[in-house]
Amino acid sequence: MRTITLESKRVVKATCALVWVVVFILTCPIFRFAQTGYVRRGGGSREDWNITGDSSEDEGGYTNCWDDAIDKEFADYVPYGIFLHLLGFFLPFLIIAWCYSQVVLTIFQTLRSPPGSTEGGEDDGATEGERERTSVSISGSQYSHYIRRRRKSIRTIVTITLLFALCFLPFHVTRTLFLLLRRRGGCTLMKTVSICYKVTGT
Repeated sequence: MRTITLESKRVVKATCALVWVVVFILTCPIFRFAQTGYVRRGGGSREDWNITGDSSEDEGGYTNCWDDAIDKEFADYVPYGIFLHLLGFFLPFLIIAWCYSQVVLTIFQTLRSPPGSTEGGEDDGATEGERERTSVSISGSQYSHYIRRRRKSIRTIVTITLLFALCFLPFHVTRTLFLLLRRRGGCTLMKTVSICYKVTGT
């Protein structure tokens, strides 16, 4: 039993280390695309802006930080940005939601067959006295407490999942739409999506 426990700990540690390595590799291109530069006020396209951060040549401007990419590199950034959202959020979110749903279903099943109940065929080898002791192992106030604990567990799981979705899902959805529609979307639509993206990201 001790060997199994130690092996499980090694697997957990190795899995955590692998996840961190994958996350680091996925986020490395951000250092390539994200740039900070000095922007001249009142003229010029983004390609004409000073990306070096040197503001000595122009006093009438400000320092800007692009969280995605400048215009001439945006087309290269879009596939990476969408891939990052799919693999970095949507896929893990679906896995988490599926796992939690299985936990809730399992708890529901335990509510229908609480500890101490016996199913047909499982107690064929038990004596009459053993069946009697098993059938009364949980009853009255104990059973009520058991039900309350299981229902509390369900509420906790549902609350955690909903809060996680409420905090992170809107941002990733609106940012994905922003990446997809920035080149092809109309002005009004892009303005709405951009506002939603910025608001959900704060």
